[in-house]
Amino acid sequence: MLNEVVIEGYIASEPWRIDDDMLFRLVSPRDPNRPAKPDDSRETSDYVTVRLPASRFAGIPLTLAKSRRVRVNGFLQSREYRETLHTFLRHANGLTNQVAVPADVARQVTHNRGTTEVVAERLLDLGDDNRPPARTPSSTARPQGVAVKSGNGHLAPEPEAA
Repeated sequence: MLNEVVIEGYIASEPWRIDDDMLFRLVSPRDPNRPAKPDDSRETSDYVTVRLPASRFAGIPLTLAKSRRVRVNGFLQSREYRETLHTFLRHANGLTNQVAVPADVARQVTHNRGTTEVVAERLLDLGDDNRPPARTPSSTARPQGVAVKSGNGHLAPEPEAA
């Protein structure tokens, strides 16, 4: 089965760690030639969590500052984790101050949750943009430059000289 991801976007959060892996949220402005998000006209970008495994990225100096533009190559991974009521209430919106639960009980009540993330195999730094462009290039646009074979045998644009 094929499980490959290539996504480009902007780092949308400060990185955090789970075990020795580093994670961050990536925001990718939606290509205007793609369908709009259903029932959500206010948000035109997509968000995903990216995991940088320590086994691959440990010891490599990385600049993971918010608004930094990056391209991630990797694969999808789903995982389950356990969330306590205490953690849920700390991050929840609404009238959480109206919920009265003793702290020891809130730490004992748990719920299994699932998430899907991109596990990075390569991370390319595309620069220090302070904000996303007004319009992203179309995914159907003809690549600029000379076509060359990439490592997977597909045609890919040759990078232009700076």
